[in-house]
Amino acid sequence: MRRYVNFILLGLTAVWAIVAGCAQSSHECVASAEICDGVDNDCNGGIDEGSVCSIPRLAALIQPAGFVKGSLDLFAIADGSLSKDVLSGGTGEIPNQIVKDGDNFYIVNSAQNSLQKVDVKTIKTTRWYYLPQGSNPWSVAVYQGKKAFVSAWLSHTVEVVDLETGYIKSIQLPDPEEGKKPYPLGVTISGNRVYVAESANDGAWPSAYKTRGAYAVIDADNDSLIETKDSGIDACINIQQVVVDESSMTFIVCAGDFGTTQLGRVVVRDGSGNVTGNIAIGNAPTKIYFNSGKGYLTDMFGPDILVIDAVSLAAIRDASNPVALKQHGYSTTAIAFDSTGTIYATVWDSTDNRNLFAINPETYEILSSYELSGPAQDAVYVE
Repeated sequence: MRRYVNFILLGLTAVWAIVAGCAQSSHECVASAEICDGVDNDCNGGIDEGSVCSIPRLAALIQPAGFVKGSLDLFAIADGSLSKDVLSGGTGEIPNQIVKDGDNFYIVNSAQNSLQKVDVKTIKTTRWYYLPQGSNPWSVAVYQGKKAFVSAWLSHTVEVVDLETGYIKSIQLPDPEEGKKPYPLGVTISGNRVYVAESANDGAWPSAYKTRGAYAVIDADNDSLIETKDSGIDACINIQQVVVDESSMTFIVCAGDFGTTQLGRVVVRDGSGNVTGNIAIGNAPTKIYFNSGKGYLTDMFGPDILVIDAVSLAAIRDASNPVALKQHGYSTTAIAFDSTGTIYATVWDSTDNRNLFAINPETYEILSSYELSGPAQDAVYVE
């Protein structure tokens, strides 16, 4: 049976008075492709017909240079069609990340200091959670469908959101070193532990970073800080993300100082805390995604993908030969995989909206590129 895969693309484009594909102008329905949003898009009197709600999709975040309210685009890989602004009312200001948990998307909006809950099937906002003013939320991870752990970059806290009651508890992160502040970034969960990467710098520009980087470990059950750890390697500074895999191997993504191109690396520690890998890949890696024994990294320094062997812990494509997606653009922002293993990557580029790429996982050849509604910021697969 033929399978269809879609992309949902979250973008910072202007929000118009359009209701999820079927625009209402003087009460007249303007026909468009039927999508899963609880609206009669094709104006035939039916809603969400044709099994559109059972089609696998992918979600991605977009941040145009204007930093206006966000929108949600739907990209269908089967035919390459793009439906723009399908989320009625859009997202909050400067959406920074989108994740899926169960039947919901959770969108972090940095400027609005909010967490937004969106129903996956209807693509409608069902709840807003407002975080402390000035906290600048950065990343989110959801625990057992009950709590959301949100890194708050400017308040140096992790905000724990009870998704049922809306109650919010702040966990203050201690300074990892004298003169350095814990600027929390990527958040991941493994078992009942929450791992929060910290850029750990002095707040100046250019920044002075903690020598071995820092990340916090939080008990997800009782919302308490367990400890602040370091990478174990002096050259690993400005930690962007920490991922613990099913074999208890810890992968620490270090971006360097954002000024020296060869400082990026991935440090790997085993279950006992021993450093077993120190992979110098250069540039400024920010997030890592695993598939079929490889780790794929986004790159802050350009529209490239860096690749490591997650078993041998060696670089496959480093800064000297990255998987280059386009000639210009600020950075790669997200990576995802469809059911066939094909790689999909998004790029933040405000000069050219061809910001989605399909890539062969064996040869790293670009199979196709697609135009989105703006610069992409994040992506997540939706089965």
